[in-house]
Amino acid sequence: MDQSFDQRAWLGGAATAALLGAVVSGGIVVQRIAGTAITAVAANAVTTVAAVVVVYATVRAFTGNPRALALAQCFGALAGVALVHLVLRRMLAQYPWVHEQPRQLVNDLVGVFGVLTIVWGCARAVVRPLWMIAGLSLLLGYELTARYWHLDAPVPLATALPWSIQRFVGSEVTASGIGVVVFRLVFE
Repeated sequence: MDQSFDQRAWLGGAATAALLGAVVSGGIVVQRIAGTAITAVAANAVTTVAAVVVVYATVRAFTGNPRALALAQCFGALAGVALVHLVLRRMLAQYPWVHEQPRQLVNDLVGVFGVLTIVWGCARAVVRPLWMIAGLSLLLGYELTARYWHLDAPVPLATALPWSIQRFVGSEVTASGIGVVVFRLVFE
């Protein structure tokens, strides 16, 4: 492949993963603030659509250098999460029960990289289940150590969803994984 194609693939990988990082992290923020079942379902649906877009873009770009593309997607995902947290810092005064701490980033990173491992597992012509197992293992390790990661105080709403943020992150990764696998098996 020529160098311009590699640059386009790298930029496309970084941009699509930045979108995914922002969507996953933004969904977690919305769930931290609203905490309703409707917002959880909506955030999971938007994340699943973003994951399908990223897997489609990744499948098209994976013909070049897969390591460079994966590195670009890691960089883009981190940039998307960082953008959401920069915006969140500005709006914290409106939501006093939301406490932004470095441990909160773990929630976002597990969500983003859990979805990315599933994307990488589906990015080749043959679906690679080891990547999906890696994503689910990341999620399992996160769930087993949930007490160490930041939890906000309960949302002061009567309609609050009784899930923790960790349960929401797990549902976000799982819903995206199912959506991406179905997309690859049915439409590709």
